[in-house]
Amino acid sequence: MNRVIPFVLAASIATAQEHNPGQALTAGSGIHAEARTEKGRPFSAIVVTRTEQTFLDGTHVNRTTTTFEYRDFDGRVRTETALPNGGITNIVIRDPVAGVLYRIDPAAKSVVKERLSPAPAGGFHETGVRHSGFHSNEMVEDLGSSNINGINARGTRVTIVVPVGAIGNDREFRSSYEHWFSPEMNMIVKSISIDPRFGATTYELTNIKREPPPPALFQPPSNYTEVR
Repeated sequence: MNRVIPFVLAASIATAQEHNPGQALTAGSGIHAEARTEKGRPFSAIVVTRTEQTFLDGTHVNRTTTTFEYRDFDGRVRTETALPNGGITNIVIRDPVAGVLYRIDPAAKSVVKERLSPAPAGGFHETGVRHSGFHSNEMVEDLGSSNINGINARGTRVTIVVPVGAIGNDREFRSSYEHWFSPEMNMIVKSISIDPRFGATTYELTNIKREPPPPALFQPPSNYTEVR
């Protein structure tokens, strides 16, 4: 079972990045992702996550999630989750300068304020995810550099070969995780995860703008009610 850990680690980083696109992530040994404040790299972007699955009965499932992401020069991050009809279902503002996190409900016009735990400074290593270096069933490919929606990024693909009998499987299969890391933004700007057990998930930053977003985006609306 240990042989499939590197892919699980990579997948956990992808999931964490999808939920915290404006924050840099690092990975060490074990399955862990840590959000870190990222200063001096403001941006705004539309983040699109697409998942495709096929069930045993042949049913195809396609899901798309859209979020609007903003990061200011001081590392504050705003995430807006969009509804399929175009509305916004919730907003999260992470303010490491004030040490607070706001959870905003636009429908109820309410705000929940929480204290942030201190996070160490710093961010991703240039290579993105550190892998554990398990034996020959883990293949790491350097995909070189590419322009991802106007941002220069370096790609890496990790393929895991799961041998016969490793998880009760009667034949060998492969899972892969590909990510494109931008040193300029110090974050993943695109990732593709493919696993025959779970389907395919693509995560991508689009409509990327590098100028600082309006400061008002990082404060809750003054006419919203704070819920304690």
